[in-house]
Amino acid sequence: MFNQTENIEEEIISDLEDINDEAKKPNIEMCLTFKNIEERDTSSFIASDIGTTANICLLKRNCIYIANVGDSLSVMYKKKKAYKLNKEHKTTVEKEYNRIRKEGGRIQNFRINGKLNITRALGDLSYKNKNNNLIYEQDVIAMPEVYKYPLEDVDFIVMGSDGFWDYGEDYQTICDNIYDELKKNNRRSEERRVGKECR
Repeated sequence: MFNQTENIEEEIISDLEDINDEAKKPNIEMCLTFKNIEERDTSSFIASDIGTTANICLLKRNCIYIANVGDSLSVMYKKKKAYKLNKEHKTTVEKEYNRIRKEGGRIQNFRINGKLNITRALGDLSYKNKNNNLIYEQDVIAMPEVYKYPLEDVDFIVMGSDGFWDYGEDYQTICDNIYDELKKNNRRSEERRVGKECR
């Protein structure tokens, strides 16, 4: 579905300044193990199988920072081309698949334990209950990947969950439609402004 911009995506992602190495520096929070937490039995937690994703965009000093956990996606529209700004955390991604298998996780039909197809999430505590493992060594982790891009000639950024992006058309077409609607709205606003000035 996304073949039209897949090569462009790789060029953009290969040019970014990846700051994930900073995020991997050990700190007290990351070194917590579940055996140090008083309540380890996640079955007693309310809704331990419910989770969500997070896709965050920060604009600062002519740069765009994208932090992502899960399968939500930010797409940048620039010079009439759509660019994916982050990678989705799914079991179909080789890096994520290998990480889970390395930690002893079971993947069946590209789903963790045959159920969950995302590899990073907030919540989903029943997938984070390997008691002797560090919190970033669980089947599902909440550690974001963070990317940085220059903010040059960007028309807009669209952020959405998989339910938005998988709804029908590919992300290039979705962004083209948004661009066309924005142009129409700008024309209408300009016509209204000119009409008021002429009265």
